[in-house]
Amino acid sequence: MPTSVGATSTSTTPHKDFGAAATRQHALRVKPWSAVRRINLGYDAGDGGSGEIEKVPDQQVSAVTGLTMVAPTLEQ
Repeated sequence: MPTSVGATSTSTTPHKDFGAAATRQHALRVKPWSAVRRINLGYDAGDGGSGEIEKVPDQQVSAVTGLTMVAPTLEQ
């Protein structure tokens, strides 16, 4: 379900379709942080990794910040 600025989603796999490539900053707020189990910004198992991880096209993400609160609960 694509979302707009300030939108709320109850999806366990929320996503945002920007429609065109561009440099932009995007934030995701999750309550509670302990609900986050994985963050997948692009995975194709091309490195011989697990076939059990959801395949997601490369999102061209150059940086992820602010993970100190969620790090203890991440599994992937």
